[in-house]
Amino acid sequence: MPVNHDTYRYLIAFPLLVLCLLASGFSDPFSIKAYGNPLSFQESSDSGLSGHYREYRRRFEAIETTAGIDDNGFEMIGPKVFDMEMEGIGQVFVTLTFDTEYDRLACFYFR
Repeated sequence: MPVNHDTYRYLIAFPLLVLCLLASGFSDPFSIKAYGNPLSFQESSDSGLSGHYREYRRRFEAIETTAGIDDNGFEMIGPKVFDMEMEGIGQVFVTLTFDTEYDRLACFYFR
């Protein structure tokens, strides 16, 4: 009976890979870790990171037309507004914008 060398390669390579991951401190590869108190985001005042995020979301959600983009601290990337037809919705307009305060890219859809 011929020996299949590919099987032996896999039998050796897999345990070596696991040992390397364990030795490198990557012992729990499928976990997601979040640091900090999860309640601190909802309970904190308008200072710090959560306050900045709430202020950003307020400005973001206040935009209802293309005129509101500049009024809320966003800047259109070029004078481009693309129109396209979406099934079930109809014609929509899409524009790429840049948040000047937090350097974030945003895409707005308008009807």
